[in-house]
Amino acid sequence: MSYPVAHAGELELSYGYGPRDENLRWAISGDITGNAPNIMSELTWRNLKGHEHYVGLNYSAPSGWMGRADIRIADFRSGGEVQDSDYKLDNRQGEYSRSLSATHGSNARDVALLIGQRRYLDEAITWSITPVIGVSRNVTDLRMNDGMQAIPASGPYPDLNSSYRARFDSIMAGAETRWWFTQTLGLDMKWHHSWFNYSAEANWNLRTQFQHPVSFYHEGQGVDDRWVLGLLARVNSEWTMELSHSIRKGMFQNGLDVSNLANGARQNTLLRDVEWSSAATSLVVHRVY
Repeated sequence: MSYPVAHAGELELSYGYGPRDENLRWAISGDITGNAPNIMSELTWRNLKGHEHYVGLNYSAPSGWMGRADIRIADFRSGGEVQDSDYKLDNRQGEYSRSLSATHGSNARDVALLIGQRRYLDEAITWSITPVIGVSRNVTDLRMNDGMQAIPASGPYPDLNSSYRARFDSIMAGAETRWWFTQTLGLDMKWHHSWFNYSAEANWNLRTQFQHPVSFYHEGQGVDDRWVLGLLARVNSEWTMELSHSIRKGMFQNGLDVSNLANGARQNTLLRDVEWSSAATSLVVHRVY
């Protein structure tokens, strides 16, 4: 049988492109203990839609060891909305302010470096599993513009041009498996679990009580998971096409929110929780050298 197998010193270059959706939400309490009220302010970026470029470089050694670098760049131009709500009472009761805005200019950049060792699970060398470890950095640059005040209903405020840049610095571990069930068709599956440090900086351009360009910042630690499922189609010994779908979800609680006030003082409160998700579907071209 002539199944696709790794060659000695195989180098694979990949490029993918397709739609990506993004969501991120965070909430702060009224004080550092998580009270007064337990959710005072909540920001939600929902249904950010755009397209993602993916570039990957993978090297497989004759011993089975592999190393890979993945880069993803997404530009969310196709849609999305931000909701900013403030509450007087616990559990999102007594909402006294709500604004809605667009997300023009939002983008994301992801870089990951992984190593692992491939093990074949059958004599035909058609099914492999690769435990992996690695590091990654994910930066999501979220924007707020073209605002409208809904509660109270005071109308638009076109000068809104605020930003929130979140960064995830992670170590990860997981497993990847590839199964060629015919000579030309196969499945590619990946799962990565990450432990990360979270940091974010915001510039609320219309809020005179804050400093600029860093009005406040967030810190925390948490975990997330990423799943990838791909359908492989081998064109020849050098080229393979893949239709890939990935999902990433994560959250953390009990972080820190630090406001830089215009008078030079700092004010700390509880970053109650942060949660996010993303999904991407890509057509990927793999070239083996």
